[in-house]
Amino acid sequence: MTNDNKNIKQKLDAHEFDFNPGAWEKMEQILDDRTPNRSYFLTKIILAMTTVLFILALLLMQRETPTAGRTTSPQTQPQAFSQEKTIDSQGVAQATKPTAKDLTGFKNLSGLMPAPPNLKSGIVNLKSEIKTTPDSSFFQKLINQLSLHNERLSPEKVYLQFDRLFFEPGEDIWFNAYVRDANSLKASPKSEILYVELLGPNGSVLKKINLLAKGGTAAGDFQLDPNAPGGLYKIRAYTNWMRNSNDAFERDVQVQATVLPRLRMELDFMKKAYGPGDVVEAKLDLNTLANQPLSNYDFRANASLDGQQFTTVSGKTDGKGHAAVKFNLPAKLETSDGLLNILIAYNGQMESISRSIPIVLNKIDLQFLPEGGDMVAGLPAVVAFKALNEWGKPADVAGKIVNSKGVEVADFQSYHQGMGGFNFIPAAGEVYHAVLTKPAGISDKFGLPDAFPRGFALKINPLQKDTLTVEVNSTEDEALNVALVSRGDIWFTQTLPPQAGSHLVKIPVKNMPIGIAQVTLFDSRELPRAERLVFLNHDKQLKISVKTDKEKYLPREKVTMTVQVTDERGIPMPGQFSLAVADDNLLTFADDRQGHILSHLLLESELKGKVEEPNFYFEPKEKHPEKNELLALDYLMLTQGWRRMAWEEILDKQPVAMVFENERAVTRGVVTDKLGNPVPRMLVGVQKSKMIAMTDEMGRFELDTLLPRNEPMAVFSSVWDGNQIMTDGTSKTLQIRLPYEVKDFDKNQIQVAPLVLETSGSARLEGVLKTPILVNLLFSELLHCTKTAYSRRVRRPILRAITRFQRLIRVFTMWNLVIQVIPQAELLACPSMAAR
Repeated sequence: MTNDNKNIKQKLDAHEFDFNPGAWEKMEQILDDRTPNRSYFLTKIILAMTTVLFILALLLMQRETPTAGRTTSPQTQPQAFSQEKTIDSQGVAQATKPTAKDLTGFKNLSGLMPAPPNLKSGIVNLKSEIKTTPDSSFFQKLINQLSLHNERLSPEKVYLQFDRLFFEPGEDIWFNAYVRDANSLKASPKSEILYVELLGPNGSVLKKINLLAKGGTAAGDFQLDPNAPGGLYKIRAYTNWMRNSNDAFERDVQVQATVLPRLRMELDFMKKAYGPGDVVEAKLDLNTLANQPLSNYDFRANASLDGQQFTTVSGKTDGKGHAAVKFNLPAKLETSDGLLNILIAYNGQMESISRSIPIVLNKIDLQFLPEGGDMVAGLPAVVAFKALNEWGKPADVAGKIVNSKGVEVADFQSYHQGMGGFNFIPAAGEVYHAVLTKPAGISDKFGLPDAFPRGFALKINPLQKDTLTVEVNSTEDEALNVALVSRGDIWFTQTLPPQAGSHLVKIPVKNMPIGIAQVTLFDSRELPRAERLVFLNHDKQLKISVKTDKEKYLPREKVTMTVQVTDERGIPMPGQFSLAVADDNLLTFADDRQGHILSHLLLESELKGKVEEPNFYFEPKEKHPEKNELLALDYLMLTQGWRRMAWEEILDKQPVAMVFENERAVTRGVVTDKLGNPVPRMLVGVQKSKMIAMTDEMGRFELDTLLPRNEPMAVFSSVWDGNQIMTDGTSKTLQIRLPYEVKDFDKNQIQVAPLVLETSGSARLEGVLKTPILVNLLFSELLHCTKTAYSRRVRRPILRAITRFQRLIRVFTMWNLVIQVIPQAELLACPSMAAR
C-alpha cells in the first residue's frame, strides 16, 4: 500500500477525511477492492461467541430462579364514549395512558413433587421441574400439545359496548369494539380488521361496515333510517379468523317509537315455570325518576289468558317501594299465552308495566348430567339437571327419582334458571327415572343415564380458603392423572397412586386468574375419563367508585366526576375505562337482560348455548338475597358444558385446517415485470409520504397500514412508467405489473424521496455504541450494504454525508435514518445487518 493510500486510510479511520473528488475515488477503490484481513473475521467471531455466551447465561439464570406463582395483569376496562383517561397509582383518573404489564410466571405442580423450602405456597415451576419427574412425560406431552393447539387456533373474542340497546327510528347506534385474545384477554395480535353487520327483524343484513382494530379497539355506528320499522334488530361482529369457529358476537337491539313512562318500574316472576293450579308469585319494584321509592302506593294487577282477563289483584307497596303479587292459575289450562299487567295511578295519569307469565302445559325437556361425565355403580355422584320449556327457555321444576320397582331414592328441585342437582349412589344393574311434581299436569317420565359397572368418578367439593378439593373415585388399580387448565395454560398436575378407592387432590387456586377452569382426569392409557368445569376466583373483580362534584345539575351543565378503581384487595389499579350516560328510565323500560363485558368474556363466549341472564352471576348479593350466585354459577358449570377446548382435538397430532385466514391492517402487494416474473428489491410506497417498503425475492411487499380506497401508490424506479396505482381499501394482495421486462434489476436506478433528518435516534444511541470493535464492524457493513443494494447515485450522497460528520454518533444517526426508509427486515441485499 502506497504512502498516499495509507494516509487516506488513517484519515478515514479517524473520521477526519476531507472530501475532494480525487481523494474520494481513491478511498472508494481501497474500500471496494480490499480483502478483509484476519483480524476482521476474528472480530466477528469474538462478537458472535460473546453474544451466544451472554444469551446462555441469561437462560441459565431464568431456569435456576424459582418462582412463587403466576401473576396476572390488571383488568382492563373498555374504552368507549368519553374522553380516554387512565387511573394513576392512587386510583384517580388522569389524562395519561396506562402501561400494560405482560402475564408472566409459571404453573403449579403441587402434589407431584416436594416443594422447594423457600416456597411457602408449595407452588413450583412446572416447565423447569417436569423433566426430572418420573411420571412427567405425559404432562410434558400435554403441555406441548396444548401449546401447539393454542398456536394453531389462537381463538379470538369480540365484544361491542353500547350506551343502550333501545333506539327510536332515525337515531344513531354508537358502539366501541374490542378484539381480544381468548386466553389472555389482551388485545389480539392476530386480527386487525373487524366486520360489523346490522340485521333487520327478518334476519337480512341491512348494513355492513369494516373497521380497523389496531391495538384491539375500534369504534363505529349505524344510522337508523327515520322510517325504519319497529322490531328486534341484531348487531353481529366478527373477524375473518373467527369464521373458522363460527363464534360471532351478537346483540339484540330494540327499535321502537315510544313514550317513556314517568316511573321506574320492575316486574319479575319468582319462578321460571307455572302449571295448572299453581300459585304465581311476582316481585314489583316502583321508584320515581329521581330514584326515590314509591312508598305505600296502591296498584292493581290484571292477569289474562289468551287475551281474556281471569283475575284481578289489588295491593300496596311497602316503605321501600316493593310489593309481592300473588294469584292462582286455573286448574284447567288450555293455553300458555298468559299476561300480567300492573296499573298505577300516578300524578293524574295511569302508568303500567306488563310481563308474560311463564306457563308450561305438558312439554318439558329435562336432561340429567352426572358430574364428571358418567355414573359408576356403587360410587357417590352428584347428578345435575336442566329443564327447558317448549320454547327452549328455562323452566323451574321439582320431582323425585324412582328405581325400576317404583321406590323413591332421591328428590330434586331446581335452584336457578331450571338448573339444580342432587346426591346419588347408583346401584349395579338398576334403572332409574324421574317424575315431575311441579309444574303440575306433566305425566312424562325422564330416564337417567345408565351407570357403568366399572370406571371413574370426579367430584368437586366447595372451595375453601383458596383451595379446590377434587375427589376422585375409582374401581381400578391404576395410576390416574389430574390436570387443571385455565385460560389455555396448564396450572396444576398430579399423579394418583395406582389403587382403587377414593383420592383427594388439593389444588391451590389463589394465584390463578378469574374465569372458567377445566379439571380433567386421565387414566393410565392417557385417555380423558372424567371432566368438570369450575369457576375460579370469582372475587377477583375491580371495585369502581364514581363520585360527582355536585348532587344535581342543570341541563347542559358540565359534570366533573372522580373515578377510583381498586382490585379485590383494595389496592389502586391503573387501566382504561369508558363512560356512557343514558336515561335510566329508558333502560328499565327496555328490560334488557343481555350480558355486559365481564359476563360475555368470562361466561357467554366460553360455554355452549345461550346463558340466560348472565349478569346475574356477577351482581352483588343485595340484588338477589334469596339466591347464592356462586351456587347458581356452579350449577351452570355442571350443566352448560365446555365449548372451546376438547382433549380429542388437542391430543390429535394432525393440524386443524383453517379455512379463513387472519387479517392484519396492512397493505400487501406483489410486483412483477411485463412477463409476470417477480421483481425483488423494488421500493414501493405512497406518494408524498414516508410509507415505503422493499419487495422480497418473490416480489412481495407489505406496508404496516391499511390504505383507504383510491390511495395513490408508486414504484420508486426508473423502469416504472409513472402511472398511479390505486388501492381498493382492503387487505387483498395488490397486483403491480411493471410495463417492461426486468432482466438485471441491479442496473436500474432507484428513485428515493429525500431523507428528513431526525434527532430522536441520537438520544437512543448515545452512550451505547462506544466499543471500537463494534463501531468498525457496523461501519464496514454500512459501506458494504450501500455498495451492493443501491446504485452509485444513491450510495455516494450517503457516504459523503457520513464522512462530513466528526462525531461517531452522527454516523449511526445516519444509519438509523436509512433503516427508517428501508426497514431492516427488508434489507435483503445485506442479510448480516438485517440479522442484527
